[in-house]
Amino acid sequence: CGKAFTRPCKLEEHSHMHTGARPYACPFPGCTKTYLRDTHLAVHTRTHSPALRHKYQCSLCPKGFATNQHLKRHMRTHETPKPFACTSCPMAFAKKSQLHVHTSKHTGEPPYKCSECGHGYMHPSQLKRHRMKHSTQDTYRCAVGACTQTFATWSALQTHMKSHKPEPIACAECHEEFKKRHQLTAHMRKCHGDTSVLVCPYDECGRLYSDAKGLNAHVSAVHLGRARFVCTHPGCNKSYVYKHSLHNHVAKAHGDGPKDEPKKAPRTPASLVDVLTGAAYSNPEISGRTYMCPIAGCPFQFKRQADLAKHLAHIH
Repeated sequence: CGKAFTRPCKLEEHSHMHTGARPYACPFPGCTKTYLRDTHLAVHTRTHSPALRHKYQCSLCPKGFATNQHLKRHMRTHETPKPFACTSCPMAFAKKSQLHVHTSKHTGEPPYKCSECGHGYMHPSQLKRHRMKHSTQDTYRCAVGACTQTFATWSALQTHMKSHKPEPIACAECHEEFKKRHQLTAHMRKCHGDTSVLVCPYDECGRLYSDAKGLNAHVSAVHLGRARFVCTHPGCNKSYVYKHSLHNHVAKAHGDGPKDEPKKAPRTPASLVDVLTGAAYSNPEISGRTYMCPIAGCPFQFKRQADLAKHLAHIH
């Protein structure tokens, strides 16, 4: 087309508009979205995270958006008057594309026309589909591994994608086959009594865990991107997936992290007599067990409030 660029990567990125290649595919299971640019994919992946999907909240309505750009575009809908006004009637619109479509009602001409044959359409998506008829190149390209096949239609690409599905996984005990790894794990636990391992349900991952707590934490942090640890410092709303990341942020940004906290006073060392007589357990200064069971006659003491709560639930 004659356009020039200062960097090879920009030229390659632009060339995707002519070849129809969409090399950036969403990595989340079940999602078939593909994009021309990596920045577009990065914005899309936020929609899979509950914490980032509505990160930017509108101050005038309950709607939330994944990026600040989308929020600014939405804020135009609340402007009075609307920024894009029609010159033929009092109507005004929040988006330029809406005004473009509206103007066609006055002129009688479709707002989007094909430059090659002159056919007009009301929506840009309709024009995009029409342009495929004039193209001699296939528009949709497979982006799985080293596969470079191209296809003229989206449905043809989706049919081809089925050929890249992984081979079924067979059970080593009874040879029954499963499509996904977590289905095999559930079968092993139910039919063969194998409770020693838990497998991440995401097929591309394959991480193993010995308990459900570790597996749930892994899925929440790595695959869902849930930021569970939020900074409580006034005016700071940053959140992190891991607790140690939050501690590092607090220490660097606010200077009052765990490394700056005052150290606890050393406990009184326990003598052999204290251990043998039980004083080492009952004396909080020696044992550090400051949470005592409130039930009359119960001698148990604990170092953490959570342990006391478990004791009350199971014993009393």
